[in-house]
Amino acid sequence: MPENQRRATNDERRGKSDGERGFSHRDLIVWQKGMMLVSAVYRFSQKFPTDERFGLTSQLRRAAVSVPSNVAEGRSRNSTKDFIQFLHIALGSVSEVETQLEIARDLAFGTASGYAESMGLLEEERKMIIAMIASLKNKDDARQTSSARRSTLAARP
Repeated sequence: MPENQRRATNDERRGKSDGERGFSHRDLIVWQKGMMLVSAVYRFSQKFPTDERFGLTSQLRRAAVSVPSNVAEGRSRNSTKDFIQFLHIALGSVSEVETQLEIARDLAFGTASGYAESMGLLEEERKMIIAMIASLKNKDDARQTSSARRSTLAARP
């Protein structure tokens, strides 16, 4: 079984929400990749001009920190719907980081290799968040369909 896939747990089979399951946000590869993005962005922005400390440097770092933070917060919520909402917020932060990295590159801040590393991690993170949203929506839709069928069958005489 690939590293990023796992078998359904008993909690999942019983339809428990993400917040009720027994694993942490730290176990999510999407969170781990987000943490790597934060580190890369901090390294990249380390050499930005001093007068940008409270401008682009701060904004870029805060947006990068927002990505894994929203994954973690969403994971701790009590419903799949809430988790998906926080993943959408994380996806918005990914776009924000991308824009700010491009601004930094255009202003010749940081190194080309730091930019390339950050953008590479950013693209991986974007793809993973999109895939996780799709996966959670599919599971939630299947759970709702199954629940509706059980309700319909139970209501029949």
